[in-house]
Amino acid sequence: MTRNNQLALLISYYLSRCDKDAYKNLGYSSFSQAVNDIGKILNVKSNTLRNMRDEFDPYHNNQRIGWKRDLAGSRLKVLNAFQDTDDDTLLEIVKEILTNKEFKNTEEYNDIQTLFQDKLKEAGRKTRAPVFILRGPTGKAAENFFMEYFKNNGKPVEGELIDIKYEVPSDDYFKNPRKKDGDYKLPYLRFTRNKELQRFPNGFVVFTPYAFINKKKEIDKILK
Repeated sequence: MTRNNQLALLISYYLSRCDKDAYKNLGYSSFSQAVNDIGKILNVKSNTLRNMRDEFDPYHNNQRIGWKRDLAGSRLKVLNAFQDTDDDTLLEIVKEILTNKEFKNTEEYNDIQTLFQDKLKEAGRKTRAPVFILRGPTGKAAENFFMEYFKNNGKPVEGELIDIKYEVPSDDYFKNPRKKDGDYKLPYLRFTRNKELQRFPNGFVVFTPYAFINKKKEIDKILK
């Protein structure tokens, strides 16, 4: 698979997951217009983009049937890596791929490439960690089970669940947060803007009271 096809695969995942909102958020009036233009930008056939999107369709809540077969290889890697990335962040990544002419010279591009580098690892070459540390399918399934159990039984504690989705860049972004042009790299910038997380000097990341204080304010307002 060429590197442009790898980027096309990530974009196709976004097109499948966000459906009509995906191409509208990218400024297109139709899916056909989107894949035709994206195909030209990446030098990938539009039908390739269509087929890639169809492979992800059974895993998303849309009306298309898609390819009824289990994902494997590069497709499964993309699903596992980005399934818990929120839609806005995923949109930012896609826009960077499509609009930043220097994207292939960025740390973000290198991180995406690590998803497809099993052969390099087997050859003993060093590879860097992916952009985000994300929950895999097993962790997501366990989380869904817990939320459903809490909803039906109100256990193990009373109260209200707050679903906090978060992404933590690899350590490289904290050591070298700026691009060559002086601007901050996107993963670092997103993390620093997230008031729900705090990173200690030793690298540990913890939740701040921010999300809980805001939720308490909502509850207090309702109870008044």
